[in-house]
Amino acid sequence: MFTKIFALGFIVPIIAIIVIFILEVISTYIGLKLAKIESEFKEILKVSLYKAILTTVLKLLPFGSIIALLTSIFVNKTYFNTDWNKGILIELPLIILQIIILIFGTLLGILWLFASFT
Repeated sequence: MFTKIFALGFIVPIIAIIVIFILEVISTYIGLKLAKIESEFKEILKVSLYKAILTTVLKLLPFGSIIALLTSIFVNKTYFNTDWNKGILIELPLIILQIIILIFGTLLGILWLFASFT
């Protein structure tokens, strides 16, 4: 029993990093196109991996989502050698996706709440 719980403690963060990495790659690629910044796909993969690991670790902290967002914007600004506005523009697709997921999750929670009353 303990080994299964211990194994889950390693598997869940790895799966989280993989899922966040895939979303980061897609959103960073789209964000770079929006900001009109040219970059190789290899560089996008490297930056997305950094941001995925940072996001996974920082979201464990209080207010971690806000800290992770600011850190991701800073990584964009630093790595792509741009200003804060374009750093935010690079993160914009992921911000929009997170808002959509938040709304969808809230609606599912409300539906679940109403379903539990019947």
